[in-house]
Amino acid sequence: MSQSTVVLWPENTKPDSESTDYVNLLKNGGFETAKENEPTYPTDWTYDACGGVPGKWKLTKPGHEGEQCGHLWSDKPGYHGGAGQSVTLEGNRRYKLSAWIKANISKGGKVTLLYYDCGRIDFVQDRQRTNKWWGGSAGEKQKNFDWQYVEKTFETPAIVVQTFNAKMHLVLFSGQADVWMDDARLVDLGPAKMGKAMYSMSFDDPKLWKLSAHVNETPAELPEGVKIQGDDKHMCEGKPGLILHYLFSSPRHDAIMLTADVSICGGTLFAFRVYGDGSGHELDAVLFDKSGEAHYLPIGQVYWRGWKTMYTSITDLSNGPASKWDVSCNHWGGDGNQTMEFSITRIAIGLNDQPDKFQHSHKD
Repeated sequence: MSQSTVVLWPENTKPDSESTDYVNLLKNGGFETAKENEPTYPTDWTYDACGGVPGKWKLTKPGHEGEQCGHLWSDKPGYHGGAGQSVTLEGNRRYKLSAWIKANISKGGKVTLLYYDCGRIDFVQDRQRTNKWWGGSAGEKQKNFDWQYVEKTFETPAIVVQTFNAKMHLVLFSGQADVWMDDARLVDLGPAKMGKAMYSMSFDDPKLWKLSAHVNETPAELPEGVKIQGDDKHMCEGKPGLILHYLFSSPRHDAIMLTADVSICGGTLFAFRVYGDGSGHELDAVLFDKSGEAHYLPIGQVYWRGWKTMYTSITDLSNGPASKWDVSCNHWGGDGNQTMEFSITRIAIGLNDQPDKFQHSHKD
């Protein structure tokens, strides 16, 4: 059994102001520290080669700033390889990647500073598509150059999980060259800008919302004790929200959904605030378009306690499937074209016990 409470609140606030004191998320970005048993190899950095080419990556002097820098090189053309490190980022935030780079390219090839999902996870809302990975580059060079500063500000996607592994990588493609890097930095600039809210709905009136339930994977009557009510205990910016008392007691999949009629004519992000109970239960949403077709949006697990803004992109839903052969169980009913066509007429926000582990049993 799992019984608990979740408080919901709409999102309609400005992002955090940018701090001027940024922490570098990359370790040993200045290349001043070497491995204990390998004095020419920088700590925290790994070398990757394509086709089994021996690693050619070391510390060298002088650096652009400080005594040392990272040095990547190839003795012959056709070489692919690079040096980088993995870092954990959060979804729907702005980051800036920067470094000082110089190169001496003898025969062809190009140099670039990449950032990408190193887990090869598909970040498209439709989980059946696997050909779209998240990432980009911070500068691409195909000729000799002295020390140059390159930077790229990017936003991580609003994805199902709130954190994921990413990688920054200095890469040499198909070239015979020497490449040096120093003062590599990756900093968190704060939440991605959401822009002006196109539609805002209050959670402070329980009459606007209807409750429904699934018990043992089947639509059912509301379990005893399941209810919603106005809440003035967990205030958000001085205003009351809506509290959901829920119960998951069956041995299989259970869920509770809050549904409301709306009229939303456009937008790219779906966002709302949740006061988490730390249960680990899964939060999701369903948007119903003008034809009545339902579009499922996984939001994430409620692993935290306190207020947290939850985001997910709806851009891919509006763009539709990549081809007519892309069929997903995340869309059903209506005209069945797997494309969210505005306006949105109904929204449902749900909480379910997936995975069915009954992690907690408590009351707020």
